[in-house]
Amino acid sequence: MPSPVGHALAGLAVGWVAECLSGAPADPPPRSRTNRSRRAAAGYPLLAVAMALLPDFDLLLNSHRTLSHSLGGAALAGCAGWALALALRRPATAMGLVCAAATGSHALLDWLGRDTSAPSGLMLLWPVSREFYSSGLALFAEVSRRYWNPHEFILGNFRSVARELLLLGPLATAAFVYRRRVGERAGERHAWQRRRAARDAASAAAERTAPNPESRIPNPGPIRSCRTPARSSAQGTPPPPSASAGDRAGISDRRVHRG
Repeated sequence: MPSPVGHALAGLAVGWVAECLSGAPADPPPRSRTNRSRRAAAGYPLLAVAMALLPDFDLLLNSHRTLSHSLGGAALAGCAGWALALALRRPATAMGLVCAAATGSHALLDWLGRDTSAPSGLMLLWPVSREFYSSGLALFAEVSRRYWNPHEFILGNFRSVARELLLLGPLATAAFVYRRRVGERAGERHAWQRRRAARDAASAAAERTAPNPESRIPNPGPIRSCRTPARSSAQGTPPPPSASAGDRAGISDRRVHRG
């Protein structure tokens, strides 16, 4: 069965994929609901690693590979994560799924691993069945806990960890690359939205500060009525002749003599 290193790699892969599927942008507004989701998604890898390592704590209860290594145990872990997320006002569905998937990954890797202890396998279908199941594939080598045997405990476990890195390392690396690409696309999309919002705000500010074209028209003042001289109804009638200079002089002389 895999070592804690293999279970931690599987948990990291689950957490990184869950972080990508959460849909949180790279740089959301500071007080938005999306920002709370992003902060919660940032903790998914650590949460998944913890939940992937949790089932082996049943060694302290002397009930290894029983309830905690089953599909029912994974479902219970998901329900516990969902209830805790509701109490903390975090995305409950996403956190419950992360807890269930990480716990289930532990049971899956142990089912694919080699087990020589009795009873062989794990109680995979609890609570439906209490039978122990094993795939027989021996994909992962068995981890020795015989610390008094240095050859088996050190060299044997070293070979087991190397095999887990060879098999699970590419899976975790692919999940990390996928997370990084999704984060870059989300960052570019959000940066484009911020540039567009800034451009719209600048255009609106320019429209508010621009002078009104109607205010440039001068005030014409009070309207004055203009009268035009009436034209003669008879077209072509010449105006009366004006008095000549000599006639005006003669009139002035007569006025003098009379005086």
